[in-house]
Amino acid sequence: MVYVKKWLITSHALVLKLSNKVIQVNYQDGSELLMSTKHKKVSYLNAKGERVTYLISTALLSDNKELIKRLNYARQVLEYSLKRDGGERASLGTAR
Repeated sequence: MVYVKKWLITSHALVLKLSNKVIQVNYQDGSELLMSTKHKKVSYLNAKGERVTYLISTALLSDNKELIKRLNYARQVLEYSLKRDGGERASLGTAR
C-alpha cells in the first residue's frame, strides 16, 4: 500500500513524498506532476487533463514550456524544504 510520508504546502501547490519514492505535486490550477526515481520518469497532467510522460533525463529538454516551468518550481520547493528549519511561506508535515 502506498502512503504519504511527508507533505509540503505552498502558496501554489501541495507537494507529497510517497512511500513508493514518488514525488507528487498538485498545483492549484488542477495540473499535476509525478516524479518517480524508481522508474526514472516524469509524468505531467496539465489543467486540460492532457498527460505526457518523459524520462527524467530528457524532461527539461522537451518543448513543453509548462512542464519545464512546473519542474523548475518543484525543484525550487524541494531545495527550499531541504534547507529550511522553519519558515513563513510553507508548512511541512510528516505522516506517522
